[in-house]
Amino acid sequence: MALVTGAAQGLGYAIAHEFADEGAMVALVDINAQALMHVEDRLKTSGYNVCTYALDITDYEKYAKAISNVVEQWGHLDILVNNAAIAIYGTIFDDTLPAWRQQIAVNLEAVYMGSKMAVPYMVAQKYRAHNQYNINPRLCFQWRLWSVQCCKRWHHRIHQITGGGTCSP
Repeated sequence: MALVTGAAQGLGYAIAHEFADEGAMVALVDINAQALMHVEDRLKTSGYNVCTYALDITDYEKYAKAISNVVEQWGHLDILVNNAAIAIYGTIFDDTLPAWRQQIAVNLEAVYMGSKMAVPYMVAQKYRAHNQYNINPRLCFQWRLWSVQCCKRWHHRIHQITGGGTCSP
């Protein structure tokens, strides 16, 4: 079972589709409910085994419930793909602190919280592989240290695909 955030479009959709194509059950998570329903219909019509959760990943109570529901419904969670991200472009002159905080909440805090909520389920499955993919251009060094400690302690594999940059005038 793979859980993919930001699964209603772009890279998230491609990742979810690839996992499904390889035979995985996939939980699709996205804030855009309409786009998510369209993706769900398309994947189910193709015969793939998917479920959806339309939610804001910065609403940690709802996100935790979705992760819990996945484990209850499917019996396990093997892969977490932290793909959801936002970018609000602007210069330092027209950027705002609320916009900055929104990006930090989605691109950093939700990655940390999603991992913190999912990893205990993964670790409890001592017989299964654990994989976590963080596809986010704004991961911080401290989070990477925490991830490495989890890897060493619980033999958990974390794949970080980072990139991106900043726009400046």
